[in-house]
Amino acid sequence: MKDSPVDTSDRGKFLPKTTAKDVYCLSEKDLSPLKSVEKRNPRFKKGAPMKLFELTALEEVALEKWGGQDGLELERQRRIDKRQKRAQEAEELGDQKRARLDEPALTDQAGLANQEPAAVADCQQTGQGASAAELAAPAAASPTAGVPSTPVGVGCQKELSSWVTERIRNCRTASTSQRQQSAPGSGEFVLYWMNTALRGHENPALDVARAEAHAMGLPLVATAFLLDSHTYPTARRYQFVLQGLADTQQELRPQGVELLVYLEGFTQHLAGHRASASSSQSAGSRGWQALLELAARAQLVVTEEMPVAPERGWLEDMVKQLDAAVPVWAVDTACIIPMKLLGKAHEKAYAFRSAVEKPKKARLASMPYRDNGRDFMQLGLPQPDGSSGAASQQQQHRRSFVPDNLGWESIDLCAPGVDVTAMIRQCQGLDHSVAAVSHLRGGSRAGYTRWSTFLRKGLPLYAAKRNSPMIRDGVSRMSAYHHYGMVSPFKIARDALAQRSTGSGKFVDEFLTWRELAFAFCFFRWPELESLKAVSKWAQTTLLKHAKDPRSLKTQEELEVGRTGDALWDAMQHQLATTGELHNNARMTWGKALLLWTPDPETALKQTIHLNHKFALDGCDPCSYAGILWCYGQFDGPKGSDSTPIYGSLRMRPTSSISKRLDPAAYRQLAVKQDGSAEREPAQKAIESFFRPAGRKNPACADASDVQ
Repeated sequence: MKDSPVDTSDRGKFLPKTTAKDVYCLSEKDLSPLKSVEKRNPRFKKGAPMKLFELTALEEVALEKWGGQDGLELERQRRIDKRQKRAQEAEELGDQKRARLDEPALTDQAGLANQEPAAVADCQQTGQGASAAELAAPAAASPTAGVPSTPVGVGCQKELSSWVTERIRNCRTASTSQRQQSAPGSGEFVLYWMNTALRGHENPALDVARAEAHAMGLPLVATAFLLDSHTYPTARRYQFVLQGLADTQQELRPQGVELLVYLEGFTQHLAGHRASASSSQSAGSRGWQALLELAARAQLVVTEEMPVAPERGWLEDMVKQLDAAVPVWAVDTACIIPMKLLGKAHEKAYAFRSAVEKPKKARLASMPYRDNGRDFMQLGLPQPDGSSGAASQQQQHRRSFVPDNLGWESIDLCAPGVDVTAMIRQCQGLDHSVAAVSHLRGGSRAGYTRWSTFLRKGLPLYAAKRNSPMIRDGVSRMSAYHHYGMVSPFKIARDALAQRSTGSGKFVDEFLTWRELAFAFCFFRWPELESLKAVSKWAQTTLLKHAKDPRSLKTQEELEVGRTGDALWDAMQHQLATTGELHNNARMTWGKALLLWTPDPETALKQTIHLNHKFALDGCDPCSYAGILWCYGQFDGPKGSDSTPIYGSLRMRPTSSISKRLDPAAYRQLAVKQDGSAEREPAQKAIESFFRPAGRKNPACADASDVQ
């Protein structure tokens, strides 16, 4: 029934009827006695108004109906299982129909379908994208329209599907990329330079490097370099990365690949070996020279496509400084639709959503990675012998190739008693003022532990609770794991799509629309990302019009420590600086406030980027740039009067208004509990166990639990 007028401005306290039924497992009959408020439907303005129900009333009815919180969660899980079963049956039925209609596709020992490869687009002209036909079909075989191309390598042709090969970007022109074809024996190995896909599974860059090494008859060398030349080399960031590399090193060893880890300031250079000097201003360190020397010995260098600093800058430096005869490939390991295929940076989410709808469905359907009970590590590598257990792993480890005359000693992060914190402490080139956090542990195991908990408990409620900063686990809090590729975005997408709930629907839109919009935008606009040139023309115009408006300036120290005098903003900065996390809804308010306290809009943007990247574990990510640029008008539209001081026609989110529904003192004191991803015991679950049906035994493998 309809009630007297109620303030619905705090959207976190209300749910529309359809969402309420889904989230709380309620029926029309359960909802009929409850008070509701009618509000115009923002999507269908001429349609019937939607009914909103108070969250507290819904929870009360649901807990009574299902006998408490445990009963409600059991019912949610039962419904999720039922939907997943129906989806699996539909998929199996579809597979059977396709098998009857088509010849079965040949698959290699990696479990990846052999198809005609897509052409590799040249990176010198990233402004050109694929044609509509190529974007729609992952198996398109014609070159990218208007862009010089080179053939996909023999290994990729033979072993990998076009779903993988279309992700490759050749970072040299065709005229300088002849070493692989003309001199097949001149390099010692294929080098995988690992930066932002710290995982040994569902990793297209690893699959490409391994396939090419296999075809060339060369060993595969994987390496990770943690350099002082990172834009923000903080102790917080590098401890998280080293924890992740420990998992990856452990995961790759049974696959016959030794991950060589270099930590600048800690790694020991061997006596008699001296790295040459460098004229590179951006990356002239001893560690950078060691990386260049290793790459110079390679037949092919493969790395990940990360369209922001510092990785994009490092890649460009590598291409410029490395001998032109060495091919360098960047592989998209982060997106369902490879960034380079979009052709342009989209300004609006609805336009991006429309452009990718069909190709997204095609690529989700043809994804070669599956949770089908097969050992996920078999993707792209030869079958191991029949042995198992720790002895088998040690045997695999001994067979791993390490180049002679390396000149430095790789860090064994899986050795008993390894103390990452002590390593970090020795690195004088790091910013130790940003300390590591104990509640957020790096690595695939910690990431999947967190995801599995959210998938079970948080995802069904995501649509209802995602906008409340006080409900810390109302969102997945997976962004740091995604930035470093410690978890597979392809698995996350599969898992979320399988739930088919209101919460999962909203999550999938955020993950596959807003996240991939951010990556593609940064890919095509990367040189401008830290200036107002990156935002829409209307936003530039209104901000520059008010650039000389008087402001109350704050010092760098006041901003970094959260001592501006604005209680809510200071609470938000405190959360960011101490935990390495800031709720996205809070970040929108936090970012806009800096216009008030800096000399001009350009400085405000740079200050926002600095504060975010310095303290946030998910900083320096395309999604970080997209979120920050939104604060300055990008992906948005004019929302106010152009005469408004300082902001002009930008959407405003004044802290005085937000404070009415988000108590500054309570938010400042909001604690971060030690969840399953940080606690030592749950985090030791083997990575492959997250990919197998329950009950199936996993092969024994060494434990990196001693890494602190």
